[in-house]
Amino acid sequence: VFSQHGALVGLVEIVDLESHNPVGVSIVDWKTAASRRVVHSTFAAETSALASGLGRARWVSALLGEMYHGGSEDFRATEVSRKVVPIMAYTDCRSVYDHVMQKGKLPDDRHEALHIAELRQMLQAGPSIDCDHRARLNWLPSRCMLADGLTKPGLAKQMRELLRNAECRLHEESA
Repeated sequence: VFSQHGALVGLVEIVDLESHNPVGVSIVDWKTAASRRVVHSTFAAETSALASGLGRARWVSALLGEMYHGGSEDFRATEVSRKVVPIMAYTDCRSVYDHVMQKGKLPDDRHEALHIAELRQMLQAGPSIDCDHRARLNWLPSRCMLADGLTKPGLAKQMRELLRNAECRLHEESA
């Protein structure tokens, strides 16, 4: 059994990253596919989806950095991520979020432990949390996870609405 996973990459204004209101978004990349390997848990599938989405975001960041800086000799991808195109990643899997963000917490499965270690190096998590050029990881409830519209037939209407309105919410509404 292959798990289906999806990833969306969108651009928003930096000033809107902390907004709890709907913000404008331009979807610039997406992918939905069956996992390349058989996974034995939702945790493994969600970890794989996060890594895939983060990789796609880093690719978009590098392309935009190249547009801003051209072929200059002092071009550094990490500086572009920090200064020009900061990356915020989102997951609706609380256990993936907790494993990535909590220092010393690793899953029992060694393959997944490697994925978590890799994600920690790419994200502001674990022992290098002070490294500001890394992407930030955020958790949000499943009902707010936009990429689910790529893999769950019941959410196709939500995905069409996102594309039609070019607007999304980056944080859960406060009560």
